[in-house]
Amino acid sequence: MTAINSDASVDSRQTDVADDDPLSKVPQVTVAFWIVKIFATTLGETGGDALSMLNLSRIASSLVIAAIMTILIASTSLRKRGWRQVAIETQ
Repeated sequence: MTAINSDASVDSRQTDVADDDPLSKVPQVTVAFWIVKIFATTLGETGGDALSMLNLSRIASSLVIAAIMTILIASTSLRKRGWRQVAIETQ
């Protein structure tokens, strides 16, 4: 039987990526991440349950979700446009 050198296997796994390369780093999973993840999951599950209790078809449920997303996106863009107008008028 031959002995396996564990140091050799560790050396072969090393990469040439520098530690200071920002693209090679994975963001830390923080408490804020878990809070947002729990809220998003809870909201998604609750919304899905609410739509399933309405006895809508999948197409109708998809249209409801699309309408909600459209309203949210439109309200965000209107707010940005409003602040842009304020910035233009104050100059």
